[in-house]
Amino acid sequence: MNISKIIFICKKKLIRWIEKIPVQRNGQNDEEKNLPFTIPLQISGHLLRNIPIKEDSFRLIASYSHVDARSYYFYVAISEVLSSCMSCMRVASWIEDSEEEIMFGYPKMNTGNETISGRRISHLLHDSIIDEFEVRFRKLQEYLCNLICFSETKDQKYFQLFLAAEALVDIKYANQDIAEFFGNPIENFNFQFKELLGRCKALIKDLDRSKCWFLNPSIDFGSEPKQNIMSSFRQRYKKAILIATSGEKVVLGPTYKVGYGGSSKSAHALVEEHFKDYTFDDVKHAINKVPVICLNILSRASEIANIDYPQNFKEILECARSGEGATKGIESVTQRNLDIGDLVTTDGSDVAEILRAHMSSYGYKSYHVRYLINPKIKEIAEEWLPPRYIGPCLLKKQKVRDLFTQKVAPLLGDKSVDWISEQTDEILYGHAKTSILSMARDGHLKMLLEAKPKAKNIKQICK
Repeated sequence: MNISKIIFICKKKLIRWIEKIPVQRNGQNDEEKNLPFTIPLQISGHLLRNIPIKEDSFRLIASYSHVDARSYYFYVAISEVLSSCMSCMRVASWIEDSEEEIMFGYPKMNTGNETISGRRISHLLHDSIIDEFEVRFRKLQEYLCNLICFSETKDQKYFQLFLAAEALVDIKYANQDIAEFFGNPIENFNFQFKELLGRCKALIKDLDRSKCWFLNPSIDFGSEPKQNIMSSFRQRYKKAILIATSGEKVVLGPTYKVGYGGSSKSAHALVEEHFKDYTFDDVKHAINKVPVICLNILSRASEIANIDYPQNFKEILECARSGEGATKGIESVTQRNLDIGDLVTTDGSDVAEILRAHMSSYGYKSYHVRYLINPKIKEIAEEWLPPRYIGPCLLKKQKVRDLFTQKVAPLLGDKSVDWISEQTDEILYGHAKTSILSMARDGHLKMLLEAKPKAKNIKQICK
């Protein structure tokens, strides 16, 4: 018997022995592990029991024919929440099984997994899951944006017009497609279109046109519309982000491109997206953010429907609305407490000075910076940057005296205290600025920022 056969037999026996080892569940049963996904399911059940619509009428009656259009829309949004959370539970179970295999060494024993093709399969598997849940997340974002906007137009007729206008768009483009690809439109569709057009015209008479956020502002139901009937999602996003809670801003993202646009990439054939090296952590993030947006959807729906919850559900929804913990991350990319004269870095090797600050209509700040050393592009000496593109604050100009008395004096001795007290804030600022620029030129600043504990100390000094 040759050595390769002996190794093969040993591997098989070892695998069989490993399979007999009881799986460690980290003290969690299935119910505890699925809790992040089952909580939205339980709250959804409570909400469905308290809205006057049933499955039969939901399936058999056209959306725009429901008198209680508001409850119908809630039912549709909650159905998406239920579907998304069930998908999360399915993938969460797969992740757990896969992590157990990694822990017990199966992939290492499978020689194919060590090859380029094996790694490629793993990447494709991660890609497929992330794509699925990013598309789901994109759809959930649309429901949340609409509900946020509906919070200012809760009357039934706004919901009725919304559903009628959506159906009008659907039948219009369906018949246009048939006419283009088959040569002739369907007369039955033309009849339905005229009926829906009349319904929209009648409904909008009783409504405040300026509050119909879901319509193209220039739409006229007096004749067959030539332009888009519905407003774009970007328009709805901009309205929603102005009135969103902190928790809703977390899941919608600080900008259209970062939030909805980021998820939309998974629904388009973008070449660059195929070069992402996704990991298990990326897969976990993709599924774990779904229940968070689901809770925000349920919160808005219950608020508009004026449905009360048991105390334990109230606390969970309040936590989702507040975005507890995560709001700090949103603040860091939209606000940042920086002042004129503060020194910052944008990539760890440059130094920039804050010249001006600007607040947008959305409550977001941007800063006009001047590069003092190592600009990314030599031809660009100054530019406006949002906070997310600005790194650690190296020096707070308004706190430069505190920096010298609390940090520098103990290092230089008692005599330095008198010297510091005799200097103006501008002179102290000049000394600190010169030191930071010298460190940047020598490459010491980058080394300091890359050392995590030291970088943390720098942030503490700058607070």
